[in-house]
Amino acid sequence: MSLADISDDEIINEDEVQSTEPVKISPFSMLRPGPEPPFDLDGDYKEWLNASREQRKEIMRKQAKIVRRKQENYYKSIAREHNNVLLKLEKDNELKDWKYDYISEAESGICRRFLAEKTYLGRFKVAGEGERRLKNKELQMKNDKEIKSDLSQYLLHYRPPDRRVLIASNLTFNKYNRVPVYCDITEKPEDVIIPSSLTFEYIDNNIVNDSVERNLAYALELGGKKENQICCDCAAKGKECYENIQCACFELNSKMSRLQPLKDDQLTEFSSRKPILFKHIFNTYYNNIGFACSELCGCRGKCNNNAMFLIEKNLFPLEIYRSDMEMGFSVRSTVFIPAGTPVVEFAGELLEEAHVPLEHAEYAYQCSSKDDEKWELLLDRVNFEPGYDRLLRQFNKQNYYIDPTIYGNVARMVGHSCCPNMEVVRVYKRSLSPAHVNMIMVTLEDIYPGTPLSIDYGYHYSQRLVERCKCATFACRNSGAKDLQHLNVLKLAEVIKEIHGHRREMFQRTVLKPMERFRNKSL
Repeated sequence: MSLADISDDEIINEDEVQSTEPVKISPFSMLRPGPEPPFDLDGDYKEWLNASREQRKEIMRKQAKIVRRKQENYYKSIAREHNNVLLKLEKDNELKDWKYDYISEAESGICRRFLAEKTYLGRFKVAGEGERRLKNKELQMKNDKEIKSDLSQYLLHYRPPDRRVLIASNLTFNKYNRVPVYCDITEKPEDVIIPSSLTFEYIDNNIVNDSVERNLAYALELGGKKENQICCDCAAKGKECYENIQCACFELNSKMSRLQPLKDDQLTEFSSRKPILFKHIFNTYYNNIGFACSELCGCRGKCNNNAMFLIEKNLFPLEIYRSDMEMGFSVRSTVFIPAGTPVVEFAGELLEEAHVPLEHAEYAYQCSSKDDEKWELLLDRVNFEPGYDRLLRQFNKQNYYIDPTIYGNVARMVGHSCCPNMEVVRVYKRSLSPAHVNMIMVTLEDIYPGTPLSIDYGYHYSQRLVERCKCATFACRNSGAKDLQHLNVLKLAEVIKEIHGHRREMFQRTVLKPMERFRNKSL
């Protein structure tokens, strides 16, 4: 999915690329497909915008400081964060129908199966070998491997030190969406190393530079015409959007879902309040696409047909941190996030493949594929004006990428894992050009407070990490225990279930039960 299949010799280290010029491109040439989210300024945003990369590093070095956690039980602070989410849900009527809890056991089984298959496929160096073995049902159903390892060592709960170096109190400069940045490997603020990867301009939505991507800019112009917009007025009729066959947005969402391969007659659904559960392991990114209601609709995207609804609410607090000198910065949440939940959008600058700078290749993520037969089939089922339809079909002759190097968000700091807890999929809004795509990260399992968020960077990238990966999961291709390295899907699912059981027990014992006792005392 990324440009990471370029050889190591061709990769240019981003920190070696020196720039004394401001990285900001004129705001008059930057187009955004959708509206900006609510914004309340937090910090000196103007100074950051006008600074070069080196100057931004210096800004961070100057503002770095020691912070200490309050003198209280660590798990009490986690309970406070959990309670804050509960209060948000209580106060927001638009969230009253969303279930903030564990998913059902049947749904958990679907997640475990998918994650076990994904982990299994990630082991193979020869293309197609994993798929061939995975389809061998006799091989996958054997239960003859004995697991001797203590699985409780793979809980991946990161507990930060009480004393930390705060590099940035809020990388977003938005009070409505705070993302702090910490360094937990140095004693003194002046010893902190600021990488170029932290010096991007924070955005919440993808952007298009019309001087570079004229066709995408033209697509936004044509896509803004009423006859090329996909929106609905269900709310005006007093109807819900999801599973409403008269809703134009749900109709397209449903058409997209029917392009998926069937798995036990079940399809992955993209809605606002149901968990997104992946049913088919092969080509997950290619096969799973959704369409969501937007601000153009009568519901303003606040219905049950918007898979990005929870992301837009900024419900889950995220932080960027560094805990290992041999690893880069990572992302974690301080609260529980249920499986099947969209957490964050991967945002950046939309670029045709030929326009992605080589030094950005490691960071760019592919958002469309040329000669996509399913996409052609989908366009045949939608009526656009002829000029716009021709332009959309022209886009199908190029690959497009989202480059977060200069413009990006917290998602660009999410790390790799050999057993990832999130999957990246596409959700479209308003129309169907590459400029209307949103890449969202969806949880594959229950994520507990302190757990690093992760995705699988892809085959080519992970093969370079075989002897260097430090994801620390039970499936790590570098450091995993020998008795866990050759398990079939059945045994992998058993291992995942046991590890999840340890995590849930710890969360209930240290956070939920103390909260319940405190609540009962208060009553």
